[in-house]
Amino acid sequence: LYSGLVGADTAASLTTQPTCSTTATSTSTLGSYPSTCSGAVDSNYTISYAAGTVTVKQATLTVTANNATRAYGTANPTFTGSVQGAVNGDTFTESFSTTATATSAVGTYSIVPSVAGTDLGDYTVTTTNGTLTVTKAATSVALTSSTANANLNAHVTFTATVTSQSTGTPSGGVQFLDGSTVLGSGPLNNNGVATYTTSSLTAGLHKITAVYQSDADFSGSTSAALAQIVTAPAFSLMSSITNLNLKAGQTGQATISLVPVGGFKGTVQFSCSGLPTLAQCSFSPSALTSDGSNTTQTSMLDITTKGSGTGTVSMLTHPGKPDGVMMAGIFWLPGLLFGGFLFWQRKKLTQKYRVLLI
Repeated sequence: LYSGLVGADTAASLTTQPTCSTTATSTSTLGSYPSTCSGAVDSNYTISYAAGTVTVKQATLTVTANNATRAYGTANPTFTGSVQGAVNGDTFTESFSTTATATSAVGTYSIVPSVAGTDLGDYTVTTTNGTLTVTKAATSVALTSSTANANLNAHVTFTATVTSQSTGTPSGGVQFLDGSTVLGSGPLNNNGVATYTTSSLTAGLHKITAVYQSDADFSGSTSAALAQIVTAPAFSLMSSITNLNLKAGQTGQATISLVPVGGFKGTVQFSCSGLPTLAQCSFSPSALTSDGSNTTQTSMLDITTKGSGTGTVSMLTHPGKPDGVMMAGIFWLPGLLFGGFLFWQRKKLTQKYRVLLI
């Protein structure tokens, strides 16, 4: 700073410029240091000098936190950031904090930086917060059925278990679908389990899926397709033997099995009529009743022949027209009447039993 210059003279007009110095250096601590000048020369001026002061102030240190993201229910990641403005080889260690914990709800939270170091007092510290974004946690759905093969009109219960891919238990509801058709829905309990019961599935194969519809902290997901079979009521009749040869005066037996499927309910009644004079038959019991439990039941067929023992009575399966004397019989089902001895239809295969007198 100059004073006393005349006219248009400026500091640059001096013949020789002064030099100034101070005891302060780049590594001097905060404070005030003397400054002196000398060596200025000009023929028009008598030059004197006044001492000055150099003040060492704090440098500016900027600490910035980087943004981060994590899923709900997981631990916070390791936060990172940067420190700028350090001089003279000073080193600093930054750290970060947030109010978010593993159980904090989905949303955004501040990441607050701080810094530590031996020479931190020589700096004015400026911080810039980062943002932690907590997203919804992923889920998975496991689907089971109370029975893989259900009878028509029987109740079937589907159970969906929704599991977090991190921690915590999802809430909300689950929708149950048959292909693209919505069957119904059920709420999740405290264990993440929802159920749905129906008896309206038609006969055949169904592909059932369960769709979790998400909540505030958990994302939605869909189970793998579950094969559900529904069987219509039906039955078949089976014999324990296919050939029975009897001599006159002997008795033979065959076990007739009623095999219900699909929850068949009804009564199958057996009887014989129109038999040859040397043969007779009976059933024990003469009727079998199925209660829908698909339990196989049996009736014992007794064939008795009369005579001196010089002839033979044969019973055998025969898919075509008999060429001997047929033992006539009638097997009655509700609404159906079958002719011929032990005659029924099963999977398009007609089985006939005949008795031959030899």
